[in-house]
Amino acid sequence: MKRDLRYMLLLPLAAFALMSCDPIEEDQRLIESFDHTAPAYVMFVQSMKGICAASGSLVSALNFNEWLIAPDEESRWELEDKYYTFRKIREVKENLWDIYDSASSELYFLRNGLTLSDNGAVWQARQHPTFFHLLDSTINPTISHIAEDKFEVVFENVPIVVGLYPYDTLFKYLHSWHRNYDTATLTAELSVATNNAEFRAGDAPLLQFVITGSGKLYDQSERYELAFEITEPLRVSFEDNGLIASNKASVGTMHITNSLGEWADVSMTLYNTIVIDYHHKDSESVRGYYNWNGASVTPR
Repeated sequence: MKRDLRYMLLLPLAAFALMSCDPIEEDQRLIESFDHTAPAYVMFVQSMKGICAASGSLVSALNFNEWLIAPDEESRWELEDKYYTFRKIREVKENLWDIYDSASSELYFLRNGLTLSDNGAVWQARQHPTFFHLLDSTINPTISHIAEDKFEVVFENVPIVVGLYPYDTLFKYLHSWHRNYDTATLTAELSVATNNAEFRAGDAPLLQFVITGSGKLYDQSERYELAFEITEPLRVSFEDNGLIASNKASVGTMHITNSLGEWADVSMTLYNTIVIDYHHKDSESVRGYYNWNGASVTPR
């Protein structure tokens, strides 16, 4: 989120150009070597981080819902071994459930006492050990059942882990939620169609999400904001731990803007390619290509 750090990579290249014997030729090579769409790629990565936080929260809620609706105690024990090894599950107050160990708590309030399999169910996700920080009672994310295998996830100014992008691959970054990294607040309203019933029956290896909606991330320390709108549904695969599935390319398109007056259109294709059209406020638009490992594959 810290914009100045985007350009630190360019300093060694500039120093190399100053030492070259043919300034015109080397300057041209330097210009061609720049990743001109890198700022827009960072905007895309942070947007995906927000989407993964909301989606991962839904996966966790669906895991707990599977436990709630289990037909017998034996089935619940099997699910506890699968999802909650070394953790306990207790209803601490009416409709308030805590999944906890000595170091963490995952807390759900079933607002109307319904499970997520029931029409009209609305859950507050009050705490989560991975996807968002501890919350006060006024900014709890909500997860609602809106149709069979379709849910709405709403975050409003919820602090999530964002940080910079120091990882070897995009997947590694989207899998990292360390508390010592920077935070930003996420506001988002997403509709998610799933294959949850098929997945829970053991007929699908991964949870498949079709996501629509929009959101924004705000970094208080940098006074920086970006907003994303899903313009063609995102199709994303998740594991049952709530993390985006590695080595599974997502598809869909997003329009992203930031508070610096920049914007980008991003298209994710089945061919492991992320296409970014970046519009800087002070220059012409440029196009860049990346793969899901996070490497720029833009033709030079």
